[in-house]
Amino acid sequence: MTGMDLARLMEGLGTRGVSVLVKFDEERLADNGDPWTAVLTGPGVGPNGFIRYDGDTLPECLYVVLNKLCDQPGDWSWLPDDF
Repeated sequence: MTGMDLARLMEGLGTRGVSVLVKFDEERLADNGDPWTAVLTGPGVGPNGFIRYDGDTLPECLYVVLNKLCDQPGDWSWLPDDF
């Protein structure tokens, strides 16, 4: 996924009631932990109000949270197949 695709993805999520937070934590990296975090929040995320995943890579985090989002009510068919 290119930077522009990522921007379109985040804008698309935002217009559907989903806020996106992506974080890289150097402290967790130094402790051999999972340095990347992706968090989805908002009314579009479903009854829990958030989806979070910590992982080794940004693509891994996005893959997990977007797959979990697809399990929630709503039309998520517009999401790219290669996230």
